[in-house]
Amino acid sequence: MSESSALGLRLIRFGVFELDLHAAELRKAGARLNLPTQSFQVLALLLERPGDLVTREELRQRLWLNGTFVDFEHGLNAVINRLRDTLGDSADRPRLIETVPRRGYRFIGSIDRPDAGGASGQSVPASELLTNPPARRPFWLQILVGAVAVAGVLAGAAWLVRRDGAVVGSAMRVVPLTTLRGHETWPTFSPDGSHVAFAWGGDNDDNPDIYIATVGRPEVRRLTSDPQADSAPSWSPDGRQLAYVRALPGTAPFDIHSSLRGLVHLMSPLGGDDRRLNDAPVAPPLAWAPDGRHLAARYWPAAGRAGERGIYLFAVAGDQPRALTRPTRGVNHSAPAFSPSGRQLAYASCIGAWCEIDVLDLDDGLVPKLPPRRVTHHRLTMWGADSIAWTRDGRSIVYSSWDGEAYLWSVRADGSHAPERLEAAGLGAIMPTVAASTNQIVFARSLGDTDIFEFRPGSPAVRVVGSTFIEVGPAVSPDGRRLAFSSSRSGQAAQIWIANRDGSDVRQLTHGPGVFQGSPRWSPDASRIAFDAKSEAGSWNVWVIDADGGTPQPITNIKSEQVVPSWSWDGRWINFAAGEWDPYSFAIWRVPVSGGPAQRLTPDGTGRFASETADGTRLVYQAAEADSALMVRPVTGGSSRQLVRCAKNAAFGVGALGVYYVPCEPGTDPPLRLLDLASGEDRLLGRLEQFAQGSLGLAVSPDGLSILYPRKVNDSSDLMLIENFR
Repeated sequence: MSESSALGLRLIRFGVFELDLHAAELRKAGARLNLPTQSFQVLALLLERPGDLVTREELRQRLWLNGTFVDFEHGLNAVINRLRDTLGDSADRPRLIETVPRRGYRFIGSIDRPDAGGASGQSVPASELLTNPPARRPFWLQILVGAVAVAGVLAGAAWLVRRDGAVVGSAMRVVPLTTLRGHETWPTFSPDGSHVAFAWGGDNDDNPDIYIATVGRPEVRRLTSDPQADSAPSWSPDGRQLAYVRALPGTAPFDIHSSLRGLVHLMSPLGGDDRRLNDAPVAPPLAWAPDGRHLAARYWPAAGRAGERGIYLFAVAGDQPRALTRPTRGVNHSAPAFSPSGRQLAYASCIGAWCEIDVLDLDDGLVPKLPPRRVTHHRLTMWGADSIAWTRDGRSIVYSSWDGEAYLWSVRADGSHAPERLEAAGLGAIMPTVAASTNQIVFARSLGDTDIFEFRPGSPAVRVVGSTFIEVGPAVSPDGRRLAFSSSRSGQAAQIWIANRDGSDVRQLTHGPGVFQGSPRWSPDASRIAFDAKSEAGSWNVWVIDADGGTPQPITNIKSEQVVPSWSWDGRWINFAAGEWDPYSFAIWRVPVSGGPAQRLTPDGTGRFASETADGTRLVYQAAEADSALMVRPVTGGSSRQLVRCAKNAAFGVGALGVYYVPCEPGTDPPLRLLDLASGEDRLLGRLEQFAQGSLGLAVSPDGLSILYPRKVNDSSDLMLIENFR
């Protein structure tokens, strides 16, 4: 083979797949697959030596140490799982990628050797290449090493080129800033970009305090040691003070997704005594105004004064707080962030977890000049408190949004462009902070992992489905043979997946239609699955898809948000919650599967998560989106009555033996109870260890003897640094 013909090679084929080295793409039967750069590079390395062992150490040396990846162990497992999912392969019964325990991986499929013209020739098993290697490695395999490097450069440096083709700087690189046990959260840069203050719960991950890390060095220094939780530090513009939130006595245990109500404290970053700013309770984060004389935060008074909640301005000198925003009923304003000039304030305007970002223009006295303008229009999801950051030039805003997994996004502050995802940050990126004087971003990478476990009273819970990504919303088919769930294991937004009841033969069922697919529910004959999907525009609708695959079909026909479907006992109707987020006014509706007008079953503002009883006579539903009462009413009409005073959000299921539910009690291992609708008996079944609350939680087996639930198997976060950010 001549060098010129070898350089013309671009496709490596194996079975129905082809790897395009020039385009850095993987295709199946000609259709482009969504394969992240990391997985592409690993696949290319495996194909470089088909049939041969590629060790984990070699992968670490070739890919991790050059900055392509960060967290080796977690990252490699995730990449291999994602690659197998894309190829339809299995670790238990591999056809293409074999795991050599504790050593590495090898490609065991058949590949098509190219002929001299670059076309595919004879299909050769990888094992044959291992036992009968060619005398000289073909040149097309040699260039794979170069292709891997090129793919990494293209992925990391595409941003370097302006539209006119001019290079503007060095490639972005993501490196760890802290790798401590537990949760490191709420980072904030010092003005010169040399230090980062953050909250950390120590080795026991219990009570967070404020710590300071030096960029480029592994040591951290502890700043506070109070019995109450300290969080959300914010560095003053002159670098002389740190403001942070100290939790009020009696506050629930720390959670990175919770809004920690507390008081603002100030202290020197060098240590020493602190002082309380005032007695006004706030929720994190805090934002310093560029004048260094004011802080902004979400004011969080007692429940009886909820109408006063909004973004307030607090003078460091101790003057009375002043309202900057006044949200309408049902709306919360949080996560304030001043622009570098101090003439604009960005903040999240939220109804529950659904948020948009608004920008408020301010005059020299930090007084609003005009009504706020909305700069996002995709209804981002912010779990509890999160942070918003401005870029150094004041032209863009960086924030985090969750669609099955958290990502960082950037949007123009004038709202002139659609938001763009910052792919360099990767999955699990939350709480961004931008350095004021260097091209750096620090964010917290959440390493949360939720798997689906099965609970039987009197026995330890066992894992049914799991990966290094999130699995939630389990549903058991009525025949008891299969399982549906929502997962982000593809490495992208959550989709609907199905598996055998024992967790084997996992396969992806949906590929859209939206940016998030969840809440799967089986039809009574187990032939179809209803689910809800969030569109790119941010609206929610209910869809139905055949359980064996196909094109999803929309099922709802009313102009509102529609979520969390369930089937009637006879399969003729689909129940769902419909309404508006602003103001919150969801109710239970149902629609004929065969088509026809939808019918409202409960008044507006009274209903979520509906399920019929096994005999189809009654409808059980939750009164509101958050922790609230469980209600029951006849399907054919009539008044509702309360079954349970308070159940955890979406944490209930209806089965043959009654209503299974998790009561509103604190703790990571909440009780599971069973309410017999016939006798009224309410008994304790046991505790759900590490129950992932708020994850559309319980699936009841057809015989009522077991419960499937989402369980946290990893819950931690590290701080990551993006260098050379533009």
